[in-house]
Amino acid sequence: MDKFKKARDLIREMEDASTDANDYIYRGEDKDYGKISSSFYREYFEGTGLNAFEHNFEESIVDALFLEKVMKKALAWEKNRQFDNEPDHPDRLQELFEHKENRELISKLQHYRGKTNVIDFTKDPLIAFYFACNGMPNEPGRIILLRRSSVGKVWEPSEPSRRVTAQKSVFVQPPNGFVVPEKTIPVDGDDKNLMLAYLEERHGISQKYIYGDLHGFADYQVDHANEVKEDMLKRFIELFSTESDPKQKAQSHLSCATCYHMRGKQWVEHAMNEISKAIKLNPYFIEAYDFRGFLYSSECGDHKRAIQDLSRSIKICPNQAKSYVLRARAKAMMGNNQGMAQDIDNALNNGTREEFLEAFGEFFLPILNDTFLIELSRLYTVWADNPQGAPHDP
Repeated sequence: MDKFKKARDLIREMEDASTDANDYIYRGEDKDYGKISSSFYREYFEGTGLNAFEHNFEESIVDALFLEKVMKKALAWEKNRQFDNEPDHPDRLQELFEHKENRELISKLQHYRGKTNVIDFTKDPLIAFYFACNGMPNEPGRIILLRRSSVGKVWEPSEPSRRVTAQKSVFVQPPNGFVVPEKTIPVDGDDKNLMLAYLEERHGISQKYIYGDLHGFADYQVDHANEVKEDMLKRFIELFSTESDPKQKAQSHLSCATCYHMRGKQWVEHAMNEISKAIKLNPYFIEAYDFRGFLYSSECGDHKRAIQDLSRSIKICPNQAKSYVLRARAKAMMGNNQGMAQDIDNALNNGTREEFLEAFGEFFLPILNDTFLIELSRLYTVWADNPQGAPHDP
């Protein structure tokens, strides 16, 4: 079975759609972002009710306004930079604006992700294919095909950077600020990783190739850091799994569970199994009950089982603010706002202030919304007026 069949079929579809390959340019997007527009258009026209033509914003005027606005902002920004001791510094923006043609200036701004009145395309459909797959792994991407002859200005920079050269970039400067593609080809989100593997293995197109400059290296470092993190977590799991001291075995299982949880949602079941092993070895392990209760609620949506584990933890040690906060969180997710408020009150009255603030900040603040705040405020007002009605044993 050809594991890359879908990739080959998609490339064939692009070839079939490009009836005259020399007239087509391509753009890949990791999801459907709707209208294909320049960042300048999105900033100043989209959502404002303005229309470039209806309001007499001719293309040349838009270009002039754009460059004037950018120049003013850039030169004002430069005043705050310390170039006094470096009069010949190559990054001086004044010199950039004085000596660069408009197109070169725009291409520089586009390269560094500034707001411009152009849209990136490529002459190479495989490059567009890469961008359609690189990101948003669970979202369908799209490849956009456009005829050069159907839009306004299409140009290539005369002094391309390494990145522009590698990506075979062309810049489209549409008169309306946006383009309407002739055809779009969807890319299934579930197939993206396999498509990227195909492009690297068969065509040498990868992140290193696409971003062959300092900025690309910085991005690569981030991705590589994620690989290192994954490798280290695997090593920690192996290390904890070899613990032979019976007194430390339960803690080792809990440490393994923590590592599995850090590896992502697909490893939650492994984390739960490790916690269950820890509890089997130590039925009074409150940290294990707390962690499993948190995972039941936050990762599995099983708030009832979460409350069972957290109630067990509270029964073993009633003076821990964290267990009450976690149970309040589970009750809030079930819609039991009164029970939530009761457990927040119990958390305030058990353990130290520092323990409460740490647990509340880590576990409850991320889900706090207006409904929960109103309920907490209402109940505390009732309890203040009638202390006898304030609950103490949820």
